[in-house]
Amino acid sequence: MLREIIPSSSVVRSPRQLPRQRGSRRRGLDRALDLNRLNTELLLYGVLFLLSMGMHMWQLGHMAMAHDESVVSYMSWKFFTGRGGFTCAGTPDATGKVAHPGQSDSYCYDPVYHGPTQYFLQFASFFLFGVSDASARLPMVLAGIALIPMCWLMRPLVGKRTALLGAVLLTCSPSLFYYSRYARHDALMVVWALFLVVGLFRWLQSGRTGELVLAAAGLSLAWATHELVFILGFIVFTFVAYRALWEYRRNWFYGAVGGAAIIGLAVVSATIMTSPVNGAADGAVYKRLQSVLGPALLLGGGGLLCLLLSPSWERTPVVLNRWGATWASRANVDPDRPRTLLGALPQAVWWAGAAFLIIFTLLFTNFFTYPTGFLDGWYRGLQYWLTQHDYARGGQPWFYYFMLLPIYELLALVFTLGGVAALVIKAAYGALTRPPKRHTASPLDGEDATDEQSNGEGQNGHAVIYEGGIPVHPQHVVEGLFIPFTLYWGVLSFIAYSWAGEKMPWLLIHIATPLTLFAAAIIAGLIGQVAWRAVKAHYGWAVPLVATTLLITILVAAYFLSGGDGTLQAVRSQTKALPALLVAALCIFGLWNWSEWLGSGTVLRIMALTLAGVLLLYGVRSLVLVVYEHPDTPVDPLIYTQTSPDIPVLAQRVQQMAIDQTRNSRTKDDPTGGNSMKVVIDNELAWPLQWYFRDFRSLNWTDMTTSPTLPTDAPVTLIHTPHLTDNLKAQLADTHAKVAEGVFNWWFPENGVLPDPRNPQAKVRAYKELRNDRWWQVIDWPFKPANWPGLSKFMLYREIPQKIEGREFQMYVRTDLAPIPGGVVPQAVAQVPSVPLTVINKFGMGSLNGPRSLAVDAQGNTYVADALNHRVVVYDAHGKQLRTFGGKGSQAGQFYEPSSVAFDPVGNVYVADTWNARVVKLRPDGSVIKTWGSGTDDFGDGKRATDTKGDAAQNQANPLNFYGPRNLVVIGNRLYLADTGNKRIVVTDLDGNYVEQFGTFGQNSGQLNEPIGLGKDAADNLYVGDTWNGRVQVFGRGADQHINPVPIKTFPVRGWSKDTYNDPFLVVTADGRTIVSVPERLELDVYGTDGKLVTRIKDPLITAPHGLAVNTLGQGFVVDGNATQGQIIEFKLP
Repeated sequence: MLREIIPSSSVVRSPRQLPRQRGSRRRGLDRALDLNRLNTELLLYGVLFLLSMGMHMWQLGHMAMAHDESVVSYMSWKFFTGRGGFTCAGTPDATGKVAHPGQSDSYCYDPVYHGPTQYFLQFASFFLFGVSDASARLPMVLAGIALIPMCWLMRPLVGKRTALLGAVLLTCSPSLFYYSRYARHDALMVVWALFLVVGLFRWLQSGRTGELVLAAAGLSLAWATHELVFILGFIVFTFVAYRALWEYRRNWFYGAVGGAAIIGLAVVSATIMTSPVNGAADGAVYKRLQSVLGPALLLGGGGLLCLLLSPSWERTPVVLNRWGATWASRANVDPDRPRTLLGALPQAVWWAGAAFLIIFTLLFTNFFTYPTGFLDGWYRGLQYWLTQHDYARGGQPWFYYFMLLPIYELLALVFTLGGVAALVIKAAYGALTRPPKRHTASPLDGEDATDEQSNGEGQNGHAVIYEGGIPVHPQHVVEGLFIPFTLYWGVLSFIAYSWAGEKMPWLLIHIATPLTLFAAAIIAGLIGQVAWRAVKAHYGWAVPLVATTLLITILVAAYFLSGGDGTLQAVRSQTKALPALLVAALCIFGLWNWSEWLGSGTVLRIMALTLAGVLLLYGVRSLVLVVYEHPDTPVDPLIYTQTSPDIPVLAQRVQQMAIDQTRNSRTKDDPTGGNSMKVVIDNELAWPLQWYFRDFRSLNWTDMTTSPTLPTDAPVTLIHTPHLTDNLKAQLADTHAKVAEGVFNWWFPENGVLPDPRNPQAKVRAYKELRNDRWWQVIDWPFKPANWPGLSKFMLYREIPQKIEGREFQMYVRTDLAPIPGGVVPQAVAQVPSVPLTVINKFGMGSLNGPRSLAVDAQGNTYVADALNHRVVVYDAHGKQLRTFGGKGSQAGQFYEPSSVAFDPVGNVYVADTWNARVVKLRPDGSVIKTWGSGTDDFGDGKRATDTKGDAAQNQANPLNFYGPRNLVVIGNRLYLADTGNKRIVVTDLDGNYVEQFGTFGQNSGQLNEPIGLGKDAADNLYVGDTWNGRVQVFGRGADQHINPVPIKTFPVRGWSKDTYNDPFLVVTADGRTIVSVPERLELDVYGTDGKLVTRIKDPLITAPHGLAVNTLGQGFVVDGNATQGQIIEFKLP
């Protein structure tokens, strides 16, 4: 309620208010603290301010710098360090590409990267606190904290309760909080927008020059921050214009807003009718309508809103009277004073204009170092971004913000819709068609806003201010205008950003801010309308508990009832909802009884306030999840193209390596000595690595798509995984070892259709797949019971059925600097001689299809595992085909992609039948003696396997259940099988009886990762090709023939790595040398008995080397497994 205006003569002063005696007043540091100024409101603001500060600063540098963050922060760092190389605004062509951009050694405005404000603020942050991820985000953090004092400034406009609630809700907004810890311009833009609108409405209220200066400063700062200022300016201007027109000519107003609404509805209807989704054939008309759809929606939506809001407006002019009072200068009032420009122009306008131009000029010209920026700032941003509208970066659907608002701003959305519904209902019944007796800050007749003293009384007894002889307004008129404006602001922002071509999650905060303020006013109004004493007297404190229980039971019942598909199991599941429905009925009965005592209106308001509390808690949980638990893991759609947590770890690793390798190169400018190390980086990984490696001086950015020649002396090479061609692998294999790989950046899954894990018969569609559905089908999606189980999992736990999409990287380190897995230290880079093949014979060409491996028996016959023909082919010592046995299938005598062959001392043949997950024992003529092993699961196309994940317990539980066995070897009376997929070696006797196993998944000594090649030396030691760990491990056998699981020797193999899918094999020669095939490098490598590489065999004949063998004459055999020209090459050992 407005305070009465008490004449000053009637005011009785308290002793504290009596004037002090001369000289008794203390000044400066001697002044005593006046705790009488501290009240509950101020204390709550102080606590909230400190809480917001702590929450914003906590783990500020924990999240990896995203793409956009790294770009602007790197530019600010260049600005701070004077590195130069800035691109200035140019003229965009029809495609949006900027032609003839300028260059500058210091910062200059480029609309591609938005306005200069953030760069100056980050400059200051780097200057004060050093350069880091946290200091780069600090200006945005301060903007997030500044929302609380901005709400304090709103108190004269909305009232104390609404302002305080607004501060709480803005602080707890997940989207606002996330992006106020994110080094982008948007959080700053929110604060400047509040500067503008709060300053403008306070000026309309008080007419003080300082308020108009605040608005002008906000407009200038917003202009110098982000091109969104044009959308904000349109919204503010049209609202003030509609209000001014309503004050000037009511019939003109209704004609203008009605015409705008009709035009908007017509364009929307025509767009829907011509949409390809509705089967329209004329796409050209649809595209033309789309180009005007946004402006039509903005004008029409604004007109409809003003029609809805105008019945609640006070009739007293606000805009026109304030405008008139401002321009009623001394020259207008005093006819004896001559009129001059200075006299006619109000002082407030001069100060506001000066504030705008000073800020604008200093920022856009970089303090006069780039004068062209003054002109660029006026139009270049709008010019550039209008050309980007059709480009539509991100490709988000029209309902993008319809989707995000319920996920992150559910409280603001629910109470905004509730407030609008109340306005519509009141308008429908004519309740708001008459001037209200009293006006409040809430559209639902909530609390009164704080009024200020004035110098007269006007209509309904309200204070009237006279300025220059013109009656300005009752103060409460502006108080009742600001909250409707927040609704207008929020709705038009939603329309504008939904229509804009580039829809990004950070733009959500520009919709959330006004809607949150409007929701705060609705909630404050509900609080003000509850008779709390009566509630307390009738135990009404229990109503929120009962209402919360009712809400929970309804959600539980809906969850169980949503799974109905008519089956008996579904009906049983639905019966679980009965207890929840019973409790819900009891809750409804209790609330009905309370309504008899308190009145139905009071009970409904308390229930609404309870819902607000529940939704606030949900918002806090969403905030904690997205800000603290997984800020750089995109299981939230609020996270967009986010750098993975692997990258800061990678950057620290490279930086530490640089320090370790260059300690002797320390200088004043490089005290750690690490900045001079050469690093080769794929251009595709530029951001955020430009930021993380900003101090490095020898970065070699390379276009890896052109298969360049890489420098062999670079200690570190980083490559985008899809660019890692065989050529690059071959180059790196000579000098580098892969030491790390992982996700570079990733994003929330937006595309694709997958089977529903809860219902294999149904499909889960990513949200972009709905873009071509009818609009009502999209809006209806969350209300379909079939979607509730998955939706509830996501809303509560952020569980998504799709795999997170992303890009991967690989890190290679020079071999003399980095150990490989298992503690093996690679040998120093040296020149290893390469020799060609000395071919003795070639055979099998034309008859083999994807041969994998081979073995030579005592008679010199060669048995080849012809994998893609699902058979074994036998050749004599001269390469003449003798016979074949097998064929595709799982019956006796059939194979499914056999991979290897071995012999026992009596000549029996053993075949690793890979995708039948078994070993087949045969006589030399091909007749089957016995099989053992199995696969419990069908991997598709009839492939059988049992996946134990290489876990020790699962391996022990499945001794003869295999996953893609690739190789086998007989030593004595034991058969050793490489159970490749299960990361182990399984040992049986020659009749298939299980003996033992060793190996589990891992990279430590004795652990395995995709073992394939097997061999034995003269001492019957077992050689295991540990493929994905890039090494060979040699295991000794005891007198009892049991394997010692600790290797006696390990050596690295260049070219074997985790991305090796072309099976490599090995063989041990009579003199103890180990020959391995390296398919990625198209060569055979020969290692000495000490594990050192001694020779490479490279020859054009080798196109896909796989299996290896050595006969009794000391001649080598290699399988060239090319699917089109598979052959066996017999060669002389080097």
